[in-house]
Amino acid sequence: MNLEFNVNNQIIKRIDSEKVISKSRNIYTAIFNFIDTTENLFIDENIFVIFQDSWGKRKTIFLGKYNSALSCNVPNDVLKGTYFKISIYAGDLVTTNIVTIPLIESNYSTCDTIQEEDYYKDIFVEIFNQLDAKVDKIKINGNYLEIYKENVLIESIWMDTVNEEFVRDLIDDKAEKIHQHITDDVSDFEEKVEIDLDVLLDGLTETIRQI
Repeated sequence: MNLEFNVNNQIIKRIDSEKVISKSRNIYTAIFNFIDTTENLFIDENIFVIFQDSWGKRKTIFLGKYNSALSCNVPNDVLKGTYFKISIYAGDLVTTNIVTIPLIESNYSTCDTIQEEDYYKDIFVEIFNQLDAKVDKIKINGNYLEIYKENVLIESIWMDTVNEEFVRDLIDDKAEKIHQHITDDVSDFEEKVEIDLDVLLDGLTETIRQI
């Protein structure tokens, strides 16, 4: 989605009518159209845009050498709070006024969107991805998860009653089956399996630190 601005010498004006929703990520592009005038102050200059969030924190982005239209992604960090501000500067020194972009409130919260089963799924997948980048092989031997580096067993982690098929699917990177196992199995194992999962998580995390 494009947020569009006209820049006429030192005056910047927003010309689009997009509604900008807070807490969005990687959605909005800011486009700056430089109006040609006889006294165009930006010609032959390197041009920068300043983004400022609701709390006054700034982020400066290099737009490029003067052109009739320059653009950049709106930083995710400024898409919080209730508004953000944009201004332009170039050379030594041409500045513009500030344009304030209101943000429409979003009810999104990372705490609200993480279900218990998703928490374990996401944490396990992340840990296995990190391990996979550091070791040669991870395999199951009975109730032990064995981790090999340069074909040498470097760690053996006790899995107790944790569902073997669930861990095997993690090793095989079967994301959908992982989710299904978590949904079906954790409710059955109740408190004991949650403790076992925590122990396995601790063991895997410690192994990553040591490798």
